[in-house]
Amino acid sequence: MSYKYFLDMEPEARMVDPSLLTKFRKTRITEDILEEMLKETIQQALDKGLIKSGTIIVDATHTNASVRAKSPTQILRDLSKQLRKEIYKNAFELSEKFPEKPSLESSLEEEISYTHELLSALKEDIFAIESKKIQKLYEKIK
Repeated sequence: MSYKYFLDMEPEARMVDPSLLTKFRKTRITEDILEEMLKETIQQALDKGLIKSGTIIVDATHTNASVRAKSPTQILRDLSKQLRKEIYKNAFELSEKFPEKPSLESSLEEEISYTHELLSALKEDIFAIESKKIQKLYEKIK
C-alpha cells in the first residue's frame, strides 16, 4: 500500500484501521519518506487552492523528538554562556574580568570550578549593573 493512499483519501472515506497506521508509522516511515509525504500533502493543498499564505506551520505536538537530554555539564556551560552574553551586550567593561573558559571536553568539576571563578570575578560589580536580566542569571547560577 502506497503512502499516497493516505494522502488521497476523501474526507468521507472509511478510515484505515488505527493499528495499520501505527505499524506503518513505526516501521515504514523514514525521515526521507516523512519529508516526501509532507511535500506531497502541501503540494495537494496548493493544487486545490487550500493554502492562501506563503507561510506553512506544521504542528508537531504529538511527535516524539529524538533529542538527547543535556548533561549537567552542558546545562552549566549554557547558563554561564548566557550570563557572559548578556554582560557583553549590556556591561562590556566587565568582560575583562572573565576567567579563561574551559574546553568543550572539560569535566563537570572543571565547569563548576570555572563557574565559581566567573561568579567570584563578577560578585562586586554585578548588582551595580542596572540589568535585571544579568542579575537574574547571576542568581540562577549562584
